[in-house]
Amino acid sequence: MIIQKRHLVIQNSKSNLLNLTVFSLMNNYKWVFRDYSSNEIQNISNNLGVKDYVAKLLNIKQIKTKDSAMLFFNPSISNLIDPFLMKSMHEAVERLSIAINHNEKIMIYGDYDVDGITSVAMMYMFLNKFTDNIEFYIPNRNNEGYGISIESINYAKSNNVNLIVALDCGIKSCDEVSYAKGKNIDYIICDHHEQGEEIPDAVAVLDPKRKDCNYPFKYLSGCGVGFKLIHAYCISNNLSFDLVKEYFDLVAISVIADMVPLIDENRIFAFHGLLEINNNRNKPISLIIKSLNIENKVLSEDISYKIAPLLNSSGRLSSAELGVKALLYDRKINSYAIIKSLINLNNQRKEIQKEILSEADLALNSSKKAIIVFSENWHKGIVGIIASNLVDKYNKPSIVLTQEKNNLVGSVRTAKGINVLEILNKCSSFLTKYGGHKSAAGLSLARENLNRFQYLFEEEVVKVSNELTNDKQITIDLVLSIDEINYILYRTIMRFAPFGLGNKAPVFCTNEINNFKLSLVGNNDSHLKGIITGTSKSFEFIGFNLGHKYDYLCKSEVINICYTIYEDSWRGEKTLKLKLIDIN
Repeated sequence: MIIQKRHLVIQNSKSNLLNLTVFSLMNNYKWVFRDYSSNEIQNISNNLGVKDYVAKLLNIKQIKTKDSAMLFFNPSISNLIDPFLMKSMHEAVERLSIAINHNEKIMIYGDYDVDGITSVAMMYMFLNKFTDNIEFYIPNRNNEGYGISIESINYAKSNNVNLIVALDCGIKSCDEVSYAKGKNIDYIICDHHEQGEEIPDAVAVLDPKRKDCNYPFKYLSGCGVGFKLIHAYCISNNLSFDLVKEYFDLVAISVIADMVPLIDENRIFAFHGLLEINNNRNKPISLIIKSLNIENKVLSEDISYKIAPLLNSSGRLSSAELGVKALLYDRKINSYAIIKSLINLNNQRKEIQKEILSEADLALNSSKKAIIVFSENWHKGIVGIIASNLVDKYNKPSIVLTQEKNNLVGSVRTAKGINVLEILNKCSSFLTKYGGHKSAAGLSLARENLNRFQYLFEEEVVKVSNELTNDKQITIDLVLSIDEINYILYRTIMRFAPFGLGNKAPVFCTNEINNFKLSLVGNNDSHLKGIITGTSKSFEFIGFNLGHKYDYLCKSEVINICYTIYEDSWRGEKTLKLKLIDIN
């Protein structure tokens, strides 16, 4: 069914909307409009010679001078930080050089998510330029779990491995590293997670979040830390930077997929990595892009919603080695067959995710400040996604657990303002193992401790509940009329890319639209599609998971929308479209 309203378009004064807060009636979204200082905007406009709307977007990023604008819009490789500022880097380079020069066997070890997969692929391809005496190992999520596993150390010993380079994990693996040391196996750890009370007794522990590390940028991905080791090795051995920069694409995928802030060094990685992906179509990643039918220029959104889930599916449902092999230059590997397997796994993941999310919705206690749900039948590789889905839906810290042997294992994700790692620290007496970031972590516990852990976790969340609101907030950057949407605006927006955590795409609002069409699309009519028309222009829009608002909107004479703007391509023809965040 299509509802069409035809009336004159009502133009609203933008200045009257800056301090307005609108509450969406059905999704508990709070719309907050940015309040700009007219003097500050005028100063930016005059200093940089830009229009007011551009000055407002610059103001959001705190870009107020020509120098800061130059740094932001032209992220320079020359601004990468000296890798030797990282604690233990000299020791790491020295041990790696000894291993290569003496033909010692090196095993590259990594986590089973995209950050780990890209880290392992990058390190393997780099070291393979200097030695053939290497192999890679990614633990099985179901049998070995997160972090450095005893099984991997036993494997390394039986295969005469002398040195293990661990990527995107290891900062809390004190016992495992000590066990390996007893077997005469050395470790170089490249991690980016928060440290525990002790640092593993490895040859080198590279982690910008180490309390005794003075590296100035603390938000590298695991792959980013591995990149720093490669860079330092090349500096130490007088090798060309060309050997280093060819891995910008993999680091870009890692920083976008692992949702580290796209600022400072990470912006440099993402910016130049996307250039590498789009300009060098001879790499294995190009086969993945082609298989996913990405026809336009690859953007950060394509990595977040297409490439990363595909690579992640290998570690979730099978072996993450598939994801690594999909990224390697290796004529022995049938890349097409591997990518086809990944696509099949990703489709399976989507079906499993849908089923578990439905069950989790039924199992949760909505009266609690935190959500903790458990089923022994849920797939271990999917619980992290479900936790994220629950946070998105309920705006509450969420833990999703499943059974693994005699323990419960799972993932926790948190709503904005809650440091979940601090809460887990206070609940550690009931946990067997845990670790991660402030907003996301993994954990395991004995089943008999579940009720006590659940009580204490809820109690700790209640203590900080003043930091949490049940209303999800949308911040509106600019208010536009329909006729103000054009390619000049879009090209200006894209100068601020790549977008991601720490550098969100601008969000716009158009109010009092009274010439619109609506329809339902997707499985179970879950998505909202439509067209809005102004005085001289019309734009199509898509609102994912907004189909439940259809009946309500059909009774409305006018609608208000908040959205981002994107470019769509069909048979070579490019058009601007809107992606709705909310509508009322």
